[in-house]
Amino acid sequence: FGDEDQRNDSLVNIFDDDEQNKDLILDPKNKIFEVTQLSEELKKAIRNYVLVIATRIHRKDGDEHNSMLINFHYRTALIKNMKIAVQLYVSDLRKAIKGFGSLDLEQGLQNSHIKDLHETFKEEFAAKEVIEPYEDIQAYLFKALTMLEVLAVHTGGDFIDYGDDDDDEPPKYIIAIGGFSLGRGYTLEGL
Repeated sequence: FGDEDQRNDSLVNIFDDDEQNKDLILDPKNKIFEVTQLSEELKKAIRNYVLVIATRIHRKDGDEHNSMLINFHYRTALIKNMKIAVQLYVSDLRKAIKGFGSLDLEQGLQNSHIKDLHETFKEEFAAKEVIEPYEDIQAYLFKALTMLEVLAVHTGGDFIDYGDDDDDEPPKYIIAIGGFSLGRGYTLEGL
């Protein structure tokens, strides 16, 4: 993969979130884990990924598959719970962009999700001297969010089909959630 300096891609970020495990609850009597919420760091990583997709679409550089990996846990039930939690968060972002994304920035920032997207853009993109202003990228967020798929990758889980190279199908934008399966030679395009 090369080191970060060799990739020469100002849109690549790596988030390491050990905080997510703090949001798991354990019932010692029944040995049941469940995902109760997403950590703020994971939400930020998801927003960053959505902004990357929107930026690539804006630059007309969005014709290749692109993936985000959440290497989470080995238990299938937890992977499924995490998938639902991520889908709900992506859905919340989609609704916010649909409802507030076409407003001028000052009005749009009244919505907490728009405000979070804008803050993530300032922290992660402006700091890397991305030349596009947030308003230009925001115009592509709804398209990015509607094309995004959240998949649980585990034995018996979702299958990622990128299609053939000859297909005229649009690129896949995927958030892949998994554990051991992702560490055993599973290939994610555009990671």
